[in-house]
Amino acid sequence: MLGHSTRTMATSTPLKILCIGDSLTEGYSCFGLQFTPYGNTLKEVLQKRWPDREIEVITDGVSGDLVTEPGGRFMERLKSHFPSDPPITHTIILGGTNDIAQSRAVSDIYSTIQAMTTLATNHASHVLLLTVPECHAKTKRVEDEREELNEMLLTRLGGWKGVLMRFRCDRSTYDLKSNVPYHDMDEEQREMFWDDGLHFTEEGYKLIGELVGRRLVEVIEQGNAGENGGESAPVDEE
Repeated sequence: MLGHSTRTMATSTPLKILCIGDSLTEGYSCFGLQFTPYGNTLKEVLQKRWPDREIEVITDGVSGDLVTEPGGRFMERLKSHFPSDPPITHTIILGGTNDIAQSRAVSDIYSTIQAMTTLATNHASHVLLLTVPECHAKTKRVEDEREELNEMLLTRLGGWKGVLMRFRCDRSTYDLKSNVPYHDMDEEQREMFWDDGLHFTEEGYKLIGELVGRRLVEVIEQGNAGENGGESAPVDEE
């Protein structure tokens, strides 16, 4: 009976999700004439899973913004959301596309996302890290730097491939790049989901919302069960 009561309480706890990022979070398409935040579909996925649960999704996407300074305001924007009442239960971070385009150091991008993760988790907000998706441009520098950053997010900050020092249930990862590719997608799908070779179409953002929403459901259910499965982060603390 106690177990049933505890589970009921866990699944009825309100969810407040923050999606923070750049144009890919804002849902930019059609040369800025249309915006379709993936957070809209993400909320639908969560609401379908828990129809009686109070769910709020905040989209803080700023087209053209950078993770890194000078000029980048990711950390400043994140700070503006904490503390929060009711608390932000989950924070989804997607950033780095513009930084790589401007040749910002991968180590600087990573360290800022790491600091953002620490800020959110210090406020008891579970962080879901999304990898940087590819784009039409396929230069060696861009490809190499994106791959390096994504690997760091997955294996160091996310930690799911890292050395198992101790379990951490305050962060998870989702490999957006691999699940919504550009170059490995067939032409018909690319036409449907990709807009200009960098941004997505309305259907593309809906697809992202569906996929990230499913991943978040997994994360939440693992948390409710007190388990650490899938990509939730066993990390190697440095």
